[in-house]
Amino acid sequence: MWCQAGRNSATLQRFFDDLGDRKGSIRAVSIDMSGEYQRAIRAAVPDAQICFDPFHVVRLGARATDQVRREEWNRHDRSHTPEGRWIKGTRWSLLKAPENQTVGQLATLADVQVENRRLYRAFLLREELRLLYHLPDRDLAPAHLDAWLAWASRSKLRPFVRLARTLREHRDGILAAIRLGLSNGRLEGLNSKIRLISHRSFGFHSADALIALVYLCCTGIDIKLPR
Repeated sequence: MWCQAGRNSATLQRFFDDLGDRKGSIRAVSIDMSGEYQRAIRAAVPDAQICFDPFHVVRLGARATDQVRREEWNRHDRSHTPEGRWIKGTRWSLLKAPENQTVGQLATLADVQVENRRLYRAFLLREELRLLYHLPDRDLAPAHLDAWLAWASRSKLRPFVRLARTLREHRDGILAAIRLGLSNGRLEGLNSKIRLISHRSFGFHSADALIALVYLCCTGIDIKLPR
């Protein structure tokens, strides 16, 4: 419905300006954790609830897990030792949900549990963060998140200690997304289409050309060509 160049508060503010009085109907906004977007939303629609997209929250947990793996890999002399090569091969066992892992990946995860407690602790932290969005009752989310934050803070894993500080600052928005059932899923699907448009066109000389093609391909415009 609206597309402009730029990924900052000024760009989002232009969208709100174009909405005019209609922006008063906005009750909630789902975004990633961009500080730029938060500033624009709070300035334009201060009564709207800011919700932080679940996918981006879980991805931060995956990144923290991979940072722990890289630290362990470096500590064991990277791929110059058998231990380092083994740690390198644990990546997908640590990052994939257990129900999606192959038998071999699950076997590697069992080895991680025995051989490297730091890596296994990182896996458990990532998995518990993912399960925040699969609770049988949404009312359990605040207690689950608070318990996770306390565990991550005392985990002695620097990437997760830092992540706990970040998520604690965004706690209300994380819980709002769960309570309201909001996500960026539809927008992420649209972004995939836009990346495909750009790839098939081998890039564009300007943002205006890309935006024009996005409107053409993604908005249901039906152009009647002359016969």
